[in-house]
Amino acid sequence: MHLGEYTDIELLELLTTDKKNRAFRILFDRYHSFVLKKCKRLIKDTSDAEDLTQQVFLKLEKKYTSFEGKSSFKTWLYSITYRECLVFMRDAKKITFKNVDLVELKEQYDYIDLEKDLDLEAQKNLDLLNHIDPLDKALLLMKYQDGMKLKLIAEALQLGESNVKMRLKRAKARLLKLKSQSRKA
Repeated sequence: MHLGEYTDIELLELLTTDKKNRAFRILFDRYHSFVLKKCKRLIKDTSDAEDLTQQVFLKLEKKYTSFEGKSSFKTWLYSITYRECLVFMRDAKKITFKNVDLVELKEQYDYIDLEKDLDLEAQKNLDLLNHIDPLDKALLLMKYQDGMKLKLIAEALQLGESNVKMRLKRAKARLLKLKSQSRKA
């Protein structure tokens, strides 16, 4: 069987053998455009997105043994990609991530249906995302554009599920407020 026909998991296993370079190259070829697209969505600058894509694959090469098989390889790689983008944005803007007070505003934003109220496919709405906190932007894209479950988002960002849920509610509210303000302008 040709290496290109191997599954992602089989290729990961080959990273411990003398076929490491070829196996890694196949994984890179399979997922480069996927990772680059995710990076470009979060990072406006194409050059930075390309650099981040390289960083993601460097991290993959160093950390492939930490893959536990609890999710698909693609989901695991997706998590690495988002974490790297968030670290970049935090470092670039010196943003500090604070823990959310879970009692504060617990049910305030339950009425918001982002999928119904804000079409994330429309370019002007995507542009609004650039005006909110990068972590909030990442959360909204992960949940509403990529359809990730809360548990997976929490694992990817190393946050608690209730923290993710509260940040999502607040991010939706901020985004809808921006949309309302942009209509008035």
